[in-house]
Amino acid sequence: MKYLALILVLTLWLAATNGRKLEVSVQANSGDRIVGGVDATADQAPFQVSLQYQGWFGWSHICGGSLVGTQSVVTAAHCTDGATASQLRVAYGGLDRTNLAYINPVVTIYQHSQYNTPTELNYDYTVLRLQDKIQTSATIKTIELIDASPAVGSKAQLTGWGQTIGTDSNSSPTKLQYAEFTTITREECQRRADNTIKNAPTVTTQMICGENKSASGCYGDSGGPFVIGGKLAGIVSWGTPNCPADTTVGPTVYSDVGNLRTWLLATASQLRVAYGGLDRTNLAYINPVVTIYQHSQYNTPTELNYDYTVLRLQDKIQTSATIKTIELIDASPAVGSKAQLTGWGQTIGTDSNSSPTKLQYAEFTTITREECQRRADNTIKNAPTVTTQMICGENKSASGCYGDSGGPFVIGGKLAGIVSWGTPNCPADTTVGPTVYSDVGNLRTWLLSNIV
Repeated sequence: MKYLALILVLTLWLAATNGRKLEVSVQANSGDRIVGGVDATADQAPFQVSLQYQGWFGWSHICGGSLVGTQSVVTAAHCTDGATASQLRVAYGGLDRTNLAYINPVVTIYQHSQYNTPTELNYDYTVLRLQDKIQTSATIKTIELIDASPAVGSKAQLTGWGQTIGTDSNSSPTKLQYAEFTTITREECQRRADNTIKNAPTVTTQMICGENKSASGCYGDSGGPFVIGGKLAGIVSWGTPNCPADTTVGPTVYSDVGNLRTWLLATASQLRVAYGGLDRTNLAYINPVVTIYQHSQYNTPTELNYDYTVLRLQDKIQTSATIKTIELIDASPAVGSKAQLTGWGQTIGTDSNSSPTKLQYAEFTTITREECQRRADNTIKNAPTVTTQMICGENKSASGCYGDSGGPFVIGGKLAGIVSWGTPNCPADTTVGPTVYSDVGNLRTWLLSNIV
């Protein structure tokens, strides 16, 4: 009996120890799945990886992920929460998860510091640093991050090795699965979540949602790529338990890559600046970013107050006749000031392929914050507040757009504003819907204190 008791205790200890990891995986995968998909082709997801965990019984697939750099993978925070780097690796190079060409150990886990709990899944982002550089090829490629949150109604593609039957843990396919979705509003997504999930998480501004009447992500798809226009737009995060195929009833929810693009790029060591010319495809110099000084009072992408960041570069810039620095304006500009805006942003707000190669230029006139707020309220649902950290400009036939963010708004040869936000889809007439800029004059002291 003594030996039987010892065996029983040991068995229970092994079950409990292994069970903790399984329990974490189940919670982490509470909304990751492809049900109703088809076998993917080699050209549909050459950036897809299988994130694998080493448990008691060896290595097993737990989540998906995306190659975003030669040593970086983006996945979901709930896939890595509680794990150590030595317990994780990625496999890639193929469609059959049991026979992928390459194995690459994880050396560092950068999990977003604001990721909260698997019951909320806000800020569900992780960047993994790999041991070995990835050799890209015709079948192994990295994927770019989307420039901004996608518009409602965008067509998207999801790939993964998650369960094809939500109630059957043995239904995980060996072949990579593929399905197409259409993005929906956060409000509609929340309504569906509330109708199908007890104590549903809040659909926050760090999330986007997609629908398909006959397809859904499932357990094992978490962390995988949700792609729009050939760019990574979302990371599989959560959804309705047991993965009902019809996501027009119960949603599949993704972490919004566009909303956390800067953090993801910097963490993946992919943030750099290019300068020295007018053609963005042929700029003379590349300079890596080494430090990001984001204003501590920057709140959320729904408000965009204190929307300021200073980047420290690796190399000193050599100024010349065509490369110069700009002074900061001394104070907030007067209403009616003439201003100039430059950028490589989209020239058609509804066309993500309309970004020009040549730098664009337009002139504006500053308006009062009160008038700017009125126009914002008339054209944007739940418009942000136009605060004292913001200035606005108007032009009957010009507007900033996606890709112009962060760019210079110049008055009297000095930097007066930083492109921040505006009316969705960038209507050209900013006398109707505004383009709003962070006010450099108001935060001049903070900016100067972080500039070398």
